[in-house]
Amino acid sequence: ADKPISIDAPEINLQTEREGFISFDRNQSFIHLGYPLPHLEAKEIPEIIIINQIMGGNVGSRLWYLRQKERLAYNVYSQYSLNKYDALFLGAIGTDTSKTDIAVASLRREMKRLVDEGITESELADAKTSVKNNLIYRIERKSSRALTMTSYESIDYGYKFVKELLAAVEKMTVDQVNQFAKKYLLEEKQFLAIVGKK
Repeated sequence: ADKPISIDAPEINLQTEREGFISFDRNQSFIHLGYPLPHLEAKEIPEIIIINQIMGGNVGSRLWYLRQKERLAYNVYSQYSLNKYDALFLGAIGTDTSKTDIAVASLRREMKRLVDEGITESELADAKTSVKNNLIYRIERKSSRALTMTSYESIDYGYKFVKELLAAVEKMTVDQVNQFAKKYLLEEKQFLAIVGKK
């Protein structure tokens, strides 16, 4: 019988530049501020999911404040992505081009506040409820359950990981989330990408 082909992980060379600008002739600028992360262990995934929920996962999140109170944004959100080799977390703002500089400063401030001050018990409680509801919704239909299970399996967490994730989120502590932020969301690794008009 033929042996399965073993494929080595690709070499990933991160660019040294931490800031980039793409000129686009319109009155709105889009800002991404994020962090490249290594491949996260399965036990670390609940932390990044909780952080994402607190920072920009829904209305009332920390980045939502930049839209509602500071009037900086048309659109705000955070997101994370996972694969077999690495991960990513970022916050994003779509704003009027005239507000780009202050929006960047505000986004940097909120990311720094996450690392320096951490999250609160009430933020964690709210995030747990939202995350569990989202996970349950994702596995309610057979088709989305199969997609969720296979996506986690492809990342090497196993197809049963979604069930383990529900239990892990329930047990999550403020200290675990805050330690994750201090370990991975380092200012010196931050990247900034802006699409808009100078």
